[in-house]
Amino acid sequence: MATISFWGGVGTVTGSKYLVETERAKVLVDCGMFQGLKELRERNWQEPPFDPRSLDAVLITHEHIDHTGYLPRLVRQGFHGPIYCSRGTADLLKILLPDAGRLQEEDADYKNRHNLTKHVPALPLYTEKDADASLELIKPVSNLGERFQVAPGIHASFSISGHILGSSLVLVEIDGAGDDRQCGRSGRGEARRSGDQEGQEGHRQAEEGLQALHDQGQQEVRQGQADRQGPLRQDAALRARAPGLKPSGSFLLAPLCPHRERRPAHFTQFRTLSGTLPIRRV
Repeated sequence: MATISFWGGVGTVTGSKYLVETERAKVLVDCGMFQGLKELRERNWQEPPFDPRSLDAVLITHEHIDHTGYLPRLVRQGFHGPIYCSRGTADLLKILLPDAGRLQEEDADYKNRHNLTKHVPALPLYTEKDADASLELIKPVSNLGERFQVAPGIHASFSISGHILGSSLVLVEIDGAGDDRQCGRSGRGEARRSGDQEGQEGHRQAEEGLQALHDQGQQEVRQGQADRQGPLRQDAALRARAPGLKPSGSFLLAPLCPHRERRPAHFTQFRTLSGTLPIRRV
């Protein structure tokens, strides 16, 4: 029996944490910090609903703080297993996590110096030293779809997603989670976690996942918009602006203007080919 529990990134955009459990292992997919409203930020101070020391590994889809910012806190609470991510994500986390720790310390210091806290003294959620300790656990892996063992009975493969530099589509395969007769994959169920994705196709897949929640897994539309351009119109618009662009199977990295509206369609997908992976909503 395998289960997936959602402890963030559900009902709100931030704090992504998805716990995959089997009888033999526990793997956390993403380890994000809650951001935004005070009600959300306070969740970062609550004890996690699972024992960090019991986790076998953590898989990271990309380096945004709402997907990685809780890692130093997790390590501070006793997690000492491997943190798997792409090499690009690993390089950027060397910048982001220590910086996040410094900001936590500076924020606490400012509140203490100006008496802006009811907690005496105000403490950082974690420190730069905690961030450095979490970096020591990072194990970079290929982002080209190479399969490897994460924990007993659980394998994963990382593939380029194109969301940001280093971001990955992570395929999690669970031994014994499927039915040979239905999936034809030696009883191996699959759970696919993508980093934040954009486009009408992602929105369509999310809708289909919601309609088949009981037998295909779970798919959550977090900020989708139904009136986005379809893939063909997007492709035509891109070629009109970049006439020299030719299809080559690679990704085009385009900067976004901060002064223009951006409406991404964020979604998360977990599925099993045989539909035998229960979903637990929390």
